[in-house]
Amino acid sequence: MTAVPVDEWAETSVQDCTEEEPAQLQYPDYPTWVRDWLAPVYRRQLGHGRVWCQDWWRHPEAVITLEALWRAWEHLRLDAGTGMSVWLRDHYRPHMDALTDPDGPMRSCTPERHQDRPDPLPVTEPPPGLLS
Repeated sequence: MTAVPVDEWAETSVQDCTEEEPAQLQYPDYPTWVRDWLAPVYRRQLGHGRVWCQDWWRHPEAVITLEALWRAWEHLRLDAGTGMSVWLRDHYRPHMDALTDPDGPMRSCTPERHQDRPDPLPVTEPPPGLLS
């Protein structure tokens, strides 16, 4: 077996990817996926400090995390081999654990009541020229 030079492999991979038809999405957007797939599947007893807010869309960290979960799910569901296993291990479990963590973005909420986080992270401007 002869090894394919990296530059040749990369060129072939890019061509292969760009010539394919884009895969059809199973869900049109991540809010639909959260409602129709994630919420019915995530059947765990919240407790021990774990929190979920029914107004998840009011938590910016939850929004970006759930969109990332949906995008990874849409991509990995097409892998008939280990796609879902990889998604569960690398995406679903760590992200859902972080979202429902007692110190996570929904920590002040209950399943029935949303409570805004009081303040965003404090930020100061770096000194001029430091990062340029």
